[in-house]
Amino acid sequence: MGSEWSELTQNSFAYYPRVEDGRFTFLLKAYNAEGICASEPLQFEIYVHPPFWKSWWFIILSISVIVALFYLYINYRERKQIQFQQ
Repeated sequence: MGSEWSELTQNSFAYYPRVEDGRFTFLLKAYNAEGICASEPLQFEIYVHPPFWKSWWFIILSISVIVALFYLYINYRERKQIQFQQ
């Protein structure tokens, strides 16, 4: 991201609808009633955990289930073919 600041508002919150997973630094400039800004912005470190479907265990589990289903389907078809031939 760039180093642009958002517009000055009266809100006491910030809304970010689509934040990716990772580490972020949130900088906040505070202004008083006269519009005088603090010398240094307030800094927050934020970590957004990745969703479970991006984890290594879920990927391995998904691949294992797909391989197992493929194996069972092939095995089922072979048994049906043998029954048909008998």
